[in-house]
Amino acid sequence: MEKIMEPYQYPIVRDFMAFVMRPEVAFDEITTSGEIFQHREFSALIDFCCKNPEVAEIVVGEVIRRLPEMDVFKACVAALCVGSITEGGVPCPSSVEIVNYFIERSWRCVAYLKKAAGMLEVGLDELEPEALEKADQRALYALDGEGYKTFVGSYYLIMCVMSRICRERSLRESLRQVENIEDLCGFLAQYVGAYGFVSSVLELVEEEDIIILSPEQGVGLEVTVRQLDSNFLFFTLFQIEMYHRGWLEKLGVLDYKYDPVRDQRAHNLVGEDEREEGQDSACMEYYTYKAYQPDGTYSILMTGADGKQQVNPENRVWGEGNIYEIPRLDDRIVILVDSHPLMSRSWGKGFTTPVHGAIRPDVTLKRQLSDDEFDTWMQKVKNN
Repeated sequence: MEKIMEPYQYPIVRDFMAFVMRPEVAFDEITTSGEIFQHREFSALIDFCCKNPEVAEIVVGEVIRRLPEMDVFKACVAALCVGSITEGGVPCPSSVEIVNYFIERSWRCVAYLKKAAGMLEVGLDELEPEALEKADQRALYALDGEGYKTFVGSYYLIMCVMSRICRERSLRESLRQVENIEDLCGFLAQYVGAYGFVSSVLELVEEEDIIILSPEQGVGLEVTVRQLDSNFLFFTLFQIEMYHRGWLEKLGVLDYKYDPVRDQRAHNLVGEDEREEGQDSACMEYYTYKAYQPDGTYSILMTGADGKQQVNPENRVWGEGNIYEIPRLDDRIVILVDSHPLMSRSWGKGFTTPVHGAIRPDVTLKRQLSDDEFDTWMQKVKNN
């Protein structure tokens, strides 16, 4: 019969749980939250779990199970410990529970912000982040202590959630099914920037086959993209893939400069300290099918409401955007490339590295389209 391990048989685990289950955190402890990590209980538990992986999974499960019983600020910090432990590869069978706790606490942040807005005599939609920062924090704590602790502690909770959703696609998929989750994270990101990380993960293109057409060269390709969080990252990875497959010259590109460090960075295969620098530029232009004109040229301009010419957002593939924002043709994402960029386009490290170290973005050449397939797609482009 398999022996069931009891986490509380270990003094380090008992000490940690006793610490996080103690009475409520006071206001002064929250405003100096960095000091809470100086308590030996936190570092000791992380070190213990790293050295005892056979026990760590049970300990993690117990900490998550008891989060609702803890003072909410300590619960958020305890969740950060869970994230730190599982970052090292320890399984987390209770990932769903931690995500559910995150959702619950996020709505609690909204409730707190409504009360804070009331105290500042503005509507929730008028509450400026700067005004919230400058407000009397002790008064906000007195107004809604639990909400205040949830709000301040949310950053730590998000770090734990990121460690889980970036490793488990099923978690990302289930989180995307939560009603209004994108709006919720987008709203809270105004006040807690880390919510923007969650939004980026929710917007990941998990896996999609894309049609690439080069009218200039008369060829077409099908590529598979995975875990992309921006079109700039797609440009970088597509150009790298075309370089490795010997396709750049076939697409009319003669001046691409390959950088192996950029390659490793874009695929998220470098250490955190090596992700600080990085820039890339477009060696070709990327259009949607709507830009293609009957004479074989491209048009990206439109007349604005003021009568002036401006760039039509539906005709050019915007680097800051997402693959799913590209107009579909016959229910497929189609990108037209040309070896003559309209203008210099470059992007920095924020777009050449993924949002989290566990994300593994990739663009892979699946196949070359046959001549008949290319002609068929080009006819669809011309007819639309």
